[in-house]
Amino acid sequence: MHPVTMRNSSVSLMTAIVTAIIVFLLGIAWASVRSSRKAYRTIKGGVGAARKGYWSAVGGVIKIGFWAVLLLVVLVVWQVHDVKTVDNSTPTPTPSVSHR
Repeated sequence: MHPVTMRNSSVSLMTAIVTAIIVFLLGIAWASVRSSRKAYRTIKGGVGAARKGYWSAVGGVIKIGFWAVLLLVVLVVWQVHDVKTVDNSTPTPTPSVSHR
């Protein structure tokens, strides 16, 4: 073999190897895209139900929070009213029993 033929052969071999690697990686990427698209379509079908469930849960939390705040306000107002209605006069001492 001539040295030029050998160089052309090794360049061709290297080109074939690089091309094979690129085609292999493209095949993996294509399979991944197909799998992702299938998963996306499956998920996309369930988004409406998931969104509805999410907002339902958020609405429930808001309702519970509203009632909790309302209960807290009622309790604070009750306590303030109770403190204001207590007679603030100075206590009168009661006679003590003395044992002499």
